[in-house]
Amino acid sequence: MGNLLKPALARGQIRVIGATTINEYRQYIEKDAALERRFQPVLVDEPSKDDALAILR
Repeated sequence: MGNLLKPALARGQIRVIGATTINEYRQYIEKDAALERRFQPVLVDEPSKDDALAILR
C-alpha cells in the first residue's frame, strides 16, 4: 500500500490522515524511510470513560 501512496504523496497530489497502532507503525511505516518522512505522527492517548462520554455528547 505504501508503494502506491508514495508517488502521490511526494508530488503533493493527496493528503492522508491515517490511524494505526504503535506496533503497526513500527512494522509498516517506520521501516520504510521514504514513506515515514511523508507522515507526521500524532500520538493520541485513549480517553478516560468520562472523557469518551463527553466526546460523544
